[in-house]
Amino acid sequence: MAQTETVVTPNGKKVQINPYVNNGLQANNGYVQLGGALVQPSVITTDSNFTLGIAGLTSGSAADNILVLDSNNILRKVSGSSLTAAYWSILGNAGTNSSVNFLGTTDNTPLVFKVNNQYAGKLSSTSTAFGYNALNSVTPLQGAGNTAIGVSSMALTTSTGMYNTALGANTLANNTTGSKILQLDIIPVILLQQAATTLL
Repeated sequence: MAQTETVVTPNGKKVQINPYVNNGLQANNGYVQLGGALVQPSVITTDSNFTLGIAGLTSGSAADNILVLDSNNILRKVSGSSLTAAYWSILGNAGTNSSVNFLGTTDNTPLVFKVNNQYAGKLSSTSTAFGYNALNSVTPLQGAGNTAIGVSSMALTTSTGMYNTALGANTLANNTTGSKILQLDIIPVILLQQAATTLL
């Protein structure tokens, strides 16, 4: 057990001190400094006015560990790779399993694509759109059964325009409520006509 000692200050006053330190502190040349092992659970409480910071940290690398708090606010370290193992990387992923890994949603919410932070496509349980501004009416819910592929294809189609197919830039761009319409870009139409003539 630690014992106290009596020392005399330069002005002749006697004081009692405990020369022993523990629980994250150490005695060094008469100074009490941070260091050493913790011997009991320790908590530092902060708030918005009294915060805790560490200055002068050196730069790390992707291979370093990361300091996190668990559900009980206990500090723990985890590897940086463990936090990103289940996420898609903008540099590509390796070791994926097509039976369990996917890009999408786990509820009935559409998967939206953007280019330059602007709408550029959507996959939903009722419609399919690929292309800048494709099937992008201001109406919250576009009609069911629509397929729009191409820039601004079916851009104005509302919830009452259903079962349409538009392939190519600006195809059915002005259609709002029309249903069961097929429109292809000029080149696909010519090829389709040639194919039909050949079959005949």
